[in-house]
Amino acid sequence: MNQKTDKKLNHEHVVWLAENLVTDIRVQILREVFSTKQIHTTGSLAEKLEVRDSVISHHINKLEQSSFLQLEKSGRYKLIFPATGLIQLIDLLQNILNGEPECQTEPKT
Repeated sequence: MNQKTDKKLNHEHVVWLAENLVTDIRVQILREVFSTKQIHTTGSLAEKLEVRDSVISHHINKLEQSSFLQLEKSGRYKLIFPATGLIQLIDLLQNILNGEPECQTEPKT
């Protein structure tokens, strides 16, 4: 998806979002990371969501590839933070709900 050349929400955007948020566990991960102020690790999310570490790791990697999460290595742990893509997605969804279906091409500053 190239947001710089196409600012209108179209079928390609919807398909891309569906492919990247297709599982309930990914939505739960995003909700937990975005809605709480605490620092998350794979282990803490696995415990909170009651799933195996390997399952969380798989979905976190997919969300990082989609620019929804940012991972930062700290010793033997990976710290998990919301990334610009997640913030843009939330902005996009808020715009759609407000009747303004446009993608943000640059992060808000």
